[in-house]
Amino acid sequence: MRLAKTTNKEKKMKVSVRDLINQKRNLRKQAEQFYTLSAKEYATFTDETGHHVYIQIRPTLKLYAPDNGGDAAKYYQVISSFTKITSAITTRFGGDLLEAQGNLIHCFFSGDSNDQESQNRLIEFGQVLSTAINAHVRPICQDAWNGYAMASDHGRAILVAGENDSLVSLGPCANNPAKRIHSKDSKNGVPSGEFHLRQSHGEWRKVRLISMFKEVNEHEGIYKLAHLIAEQVSTQSPDVIHLSQESIPGYLETGFQQPATLQAHIARADMHNFTRRVKEAFEQGTEQEIRKLAIEFKGLMQKASETNSNFQSKVIQFPWAGDCMNAILLASDEGYEYDRSSISADYGAYWHENMTTRKSHHDEVSWTIGCAGGGAINEANGYILIGNVDADGRSFTVVAGWGIAHSLKAQENNDANEYDTVIPDCDYSTLNSSLQKLFTPCKKDTFDKHRHYKSSELTADKVSKALILGASVQTVTQDRPAISPYCSHY
Repeated sequence: MRLAKTTNKEKKMKVSVRDLINQKRNLRKQAEQFYTLSAKEYATFTDETGHHVYIQIRPTLKLYAPDNGGDAAKYYQVISSFTKITSAITTRFGGDLLEAQGNLIHCFFSGDSNDQESQNRLIEFGQVLSTAINAHVRPICQDAWNGYAMASDHGRAILVAGENDSLVSLGPCANNPAKRIHSKDSKNGVPSGEFHLRQSHGEWRKVRLISMFKEVNEHEGIYKLAHLIAEQVSTQSPDVIHLSQESIPGYLETGFQQPATLQAHIARADMHNFTRRVKEAFEQGTEQEIRKLAIEFKGLMQKASETNSNFQSKVIQFPWAGDCMNAILLASDEGYEYDRSSISADYGAYWHENMTTRKSHHDEVSWTIGCAGGGAINEANGYILIGNVDADGRSFTVVAGWGIAHSLKAQENNDANEYDTVIPDCDYSTLNSSLQKLFTPCKKDTFDKHRHYKSSELTADKVSKALILGASVQTVTQDRPAISPYCSHY
């Protein structure tokens, strides 16, 4: 049952979240047709009021950024179990799974009320899910388990049918818990084992998650289902394959049906001001403006896909996280190590030039780019894990690795601003020395051992001139880092 009911009149006026999800299922076999439609022709969206709940499991970096075949296979099993179990329990409690982003899942429970009763129902959902995670996900992680956390907020948001089988949520109520659950600040973050629920007056209600083994009788059916799912995942998980540079094109044609590891950089492009514009439209109650924003965002998603398709090397987009675009920058024909000398600067300049729209200050579209790859010493040498996880009749692309975690940290650096391209120190150190001059150190982040460097308003012309100037002064050479020892595991 739903946490709170909507009226029949409201149901007639709006497309439901479930309708969008069913449409995504129906379009899975028509993906090529989908991408040929213009944004206006296919502006499938809804704006709905309810609870946005984020669940994050926190494996240690050893498992999250797997440095050998065994850990990669284990992490894929962890994420498969986590996604499938969470999806099943969310459905049992009347909710919908919107996005599955590896170790982070975004669920939605429709309802107009954020009162004590509806929050208590969410807490019950959290305790039941906590019991299932402890019973079936934590044991797979073994010593790489570092807890889990939940956060939620209630309000109105635009939900857009995104790429893959995710629904993208735009609005403060979707943004607030996502930021809180990622925060490392003890004051503004969510410690492992806790569920933070934002109340109507703005304060956060903090609840300790406990396993409800005493409530087995009441939720026996759910626990049996979770056990069955975990058994199926453990016996049916496919092997993780390692992709050489030459085997990647053939693999891409399979649609990630088998999980794989490969070398690549990760880029995140976070859009500025869009959440504020959505909030203002909701506050003003202008339905026309809300529809305009949904169509505009759909157009930006399409433009991003087209922009990435024309980059100098192959780019794979995976689902947006709110108004943040995520992409894998595959290695060029020259290889990953060669790319490290310039790809972060090249991509940052390319994205900003093609995706920034300078209109009025209110309607301007601007971005912060975080880009990360990693070296051979402590950063897994650029290896990432990619594969699909099926749940709720849909398929979610899972991407994990050192670059995923650290492109996010770069993009969210406290010293990063719009128009900036931000990279971690290990990637800065392998940039061409002429390109290093375009970057300056960010202020040290208390919660990250890596220093970050940023470049503001990068352009292709700036990159080109820096390289030409550098070549005229001296011949620049790059020492190649040693190949990571764990590569021999594949």
